Amino acid sequence: MKDDDLVGKLAARAGLEPVHVRAVLAALTEVSCEHEQAGQPLPMAALGLARCHAFRPRASQAAAASQACDAGVEQLIAQARRHPLGVEFLLEGEPGCVAAIFGTHAFAVDAARQRLTASDA
Repeated sequence: MKDDDLVGKLAARAGLEPVHVRAVLAALTEVSCEHEQAGQPLPMAALGLARCHAFRPRASQAAAASQACDAGVEQLIAQARRHPLGVEFLLEGEPGCVAAIFGTHAFAVDAARQRLTASDA
């Protein structure tokens, strides 16, 4: 659905001008991003609105790191040492890109980074 189509449908249902609908959508997006960054659900229930899906909060970095098994993390580090981009890419690359290059999950990348940083200290 195109942006204009969505705005048009919402404006018609709410009986508002499209410019006002766009302002509300922009504000809702901003609030949603703030709540997501804080790991909280968007408080639609507090507004008396039903949600169409259950909110699943993101795992904390500590919990995510603990989910990555030690053997997998060691394997990832060894793989990075043999790879042309090296350990520096594992440490500094964008996590999603690193995960894609090494065929793993971003949580494993975070765990490997923590292990390498701790071993340097």
